[in-house]
Amino acid sequence: MAGAARRAHLLTVARRCFAAGGYHATTLSSIAREAGVSEPLLFKHFGSKEELFRLSIAEPMLDLLRTRTAQHPADEPVEDQQLALRAFLVTWAELVRDERSLALALLADLQQFPDVGAELGVMVRDHVDAVAAHIAATTDRREYRRFDPVVATWSGLAAATVAGLTAADPEAFVDEYLRILLHGVLAP
Repeated sequence: MAGAARRAHLLTVARRCFAAGGYHATTLSSIAREAGVSEPLLFKHFGSKEELFRLSIAEPMLDLLRTRTAQHPADEPVEDQQLALRAFLVTWAELVRDERSLALALLADLQQFPDVGAELGVMVRDHVDAVAAHIAATTDRREYRRFDPVVATWSGLAAATVAGLTAADPEAFVDEYLRILLHGVLAP
């Protein structure tokens, strides 16, 4: 197997092992055995269990979050933003659903990697703040009920996360959440 293909295979096997057993319970020898290679070869490619976890779990999850949360709703009234907001929340819920083992493996061992936790925290806070600021700017009119856009944004993210973890098809869950949210915001 060529070097790049072998490395990709080792990362795939490591991701599966870390997702199944967590950082502390997974050993380099168990990953090597599962991959059909020697532990020294695994060490040669990655240098440490920590680096292997970072490359197989932390970096892929952070990369997914960077690319999947890059879009913000357009500058339109809240009624017209429903489709854009729905698209964001459904995308988030599907990310959680599709990458559940990756996300849970990262979150379960985040204390072991404070730098990754800090980056993740900044990334999510920045995104929530940007969406909340946008919502606040487009709903600062008398026809909307006063509400805290930061709380609304965090609750939307939480609802989409729950939908991704619990629903086979999170769209209906997200649709119901948005119906309730918009009903409250648009009520006189």
